[in-house]
Amino acid sequence: MAGKAKKDEPDAKAAEDGDAEAAPKKGKLKLIIIIVVALLVLGGGGGGAYMFLFAGGDDKADAAKESDEPVPAFVEIKPFVVTIKSNEGGQHYLQLGMSLKVPTAEAVNAVGTVMPVVLDTMRQTILAYKSDELETGEGVNKLRGSMLVDVNDVLVKSLGTGKIKKLGDDSGKALVQNIFFSSLVIE
Repeated sequence: MAGKAKKDEPDAKAAEDGDAEAAPKKGKLKLIIIIVVALLVLGGGGGGAYMFLFAGGDDKADAAKESDEPVPAFVEIKPFVVTIKSNEGGQHYLQLGMSLKVPTAEAVNAVGTVMPVVLDTMRQTILAYKSDELETGEGVNKLRGSMLVDVNDVLVKSLGTGKIKKLGDDSGKALVQNIFFSSLVIE
């Protein structure tokens, strides 16, 4: 039995040595897995931080491009009253308030210098319409279009195409870009 014990002893030592060798292998494998997971977490966090901080650069470039363009300005025109006729021949009062969209703040000042001429032109344009025509959206848009043409024509005559080009309209013919009605009341 003693021989068996001696024979078993080397097996026991081999088993212990195998466990001793297996333990470092398992420890190394766990360490490698932990390192890989840590690298993935750090890489993902770093990538997310990069996207959060630096990926918005295109938006900043777009904002810089937009800020180079002039911001439109508006000339406020207080409500005024014009007497217009209806299709039946009766008279109605039209109260109109509006804003003129111009390309720059300097254009606001330029339009202000010739405001009496602009207002007179608007009144003359309105007189060409009947009250019945201005009761529909189509009629109001037609009035807006006519006023744009007439006001821009009088501005070209009053200020000149060179001045209008300097104020922000490359064509030199349309300083007022649009007209927005703040009030339009027919009585």
